[in-house]
Amino acid sequence: ATVATISFQYPDGGVASFELEVGEYVVGISGGPADIPIESKSLSRKHARLKIESTPDNCFIEDLNSTNKSSIVVSDDGSLFQLKPYIIYKLLPKTELLLGEVGALFEFRDSSKIQSSNE
Repeated sequence: ATVATISFQYPDGGVASFELEVGEYVVGISGGPADIPIESKSLSRKHARLKIESTPDNCFIEDLNSTNKSSIVVSDDGSLFQLKPYIIYKLLPKTELLLGEVGALFEFRDSSKIQSSNE
């Protein structure tokens, strides 16, 4: 079951969205080993890892020593908080990210709003 989504905003205005189930995902440049492939040369082959759990308090991001870094966009003032490599940071239920030159929005789905799809 999808518990969260991550949407990437390309500089040219294109958007790529991925539905996330519980598990771990590597984000990286397309054509490489990444689970979530992004069409941008600003990303490393293995840029960052997302760890998704079934509760919003247990979702994390880790920068995998990427060349062009990963940052969390601070919601208060839009400033960038750069992630240190191999340190695990908590994702809020709605977190803006910058991976290389690509903006991303992580959103945990509010379970109370998910309609059962087995009807």
